[in-house]
Amino acid sequence: TVFGQAIAQDHRAVYALRDQYLAAAGQVDLQRALAQQLMWEIARHVASEEILVHPLCVKYAGEEMGGKLAEFDGLEHAAVKENLLKLMALNAAPGELQFDDMLEKVLGDLHRHNDSEEASDVPTLEKSMSPQEVQEMAQALEMTKDF
Repeated sequence: TVFGQAIAQDHRAVYALRDQYLAAAGQVDLQRALAQQLMWEIARHVASEEILVHPLCVKYAGEEMGGKLAEFDGLEHAAVKENLLKLMALNAAPGELQFDDMLEKVLGDLHRHNDSEEASDVPTLEKSMSPQEVQEMAQALEMTKDF
């Protein structure tokens, strides 16, 4: 569906930035710029889901099921945000082992979350929404990229 595709596309954009970052090994300025962009995209994506998706989980899937989805999602996001803050506070530069290891931890946590979200959370949410509501959610997600 349109919203599921928009979420998946957002996830793939983060993974593509990671690939670009890894391919830029040894190019200090490029890796630094890509790392900054990657951290911004992760933060923006997490914030987008918390602002848009979590309230709609409750609205459309009901307080019990939707609340549980939003709560579990929020816990996964909290781990990603905590590690993202640790990454930003490191006394290491992009391309250095300590930085790259923490970046991979952030991305690993995010990837597991995204896989679960695409496989079950989003389809569950979409089943309880009208086609128009699904379209509106996809458009709202796209609008968050203009922050």
